[in-house]
This record gives sequence, C-alpha cells and structure tokens, in this order.
Amino acid sequence: MPVVLTKRYTTLRELEEWQAYFAMRMEKNDKDDWRFASVADAIYKVMGGAKTKIADHLLVFKDPDAQQNEPLEMHQARWFAAVGFVPE
Repeated sequence: MPVVLTKRYTTLRELEEWQAYFAMRMEKNDKDDWRFASVADAIYKVMGGAKTKIADHLLVFKDPDAQQNEPLEMHQARWFAAVGFVPE
C-alpha cells in the first residue's frame, strides 16, 4: 500500500503496533538465526548428539542498555520521520 494511503487509513493504535513490531524485527534477524541453528542442529546430530530441536540451538542476545533507555517519544519521532508521517 502506498504511503499516502497508509497515512490516511491507519489508526494511531495500529501505527504503534507496527512500530513495536518493526523495532523488534530490526533488533534481530530470525531467518539467519534459524538457518544457523539448523546447521548447528544437523552437525550435533551427525556427531552423535542427543535428539534436539532447532530452537535449542538458537542464540539469545540481550538488548544494549542504550536502546532500552531511549524515550518512547524519541523512538516514535524517528519512526514517523522515516515514513514521512506528521502527527496531528
């Protein structure tokens, strides 16, 4: 959907939900994580390891403190500027 239509038909609540989703997605790349976990799982099984799930081999990263301390208003302002949204 073009940005103009998105701005016209998206509620503020929906925009906040998308913002939270994109913030989460930008912090990690699940596809690569799952690919590498799949390789690790295959190697583990070939080497005689116990039966495991791919999810058992996913790396868990903690968020840097700097990102956690950013005010919500600043985060929203950066996102709005990126998509050309002007809050009323």
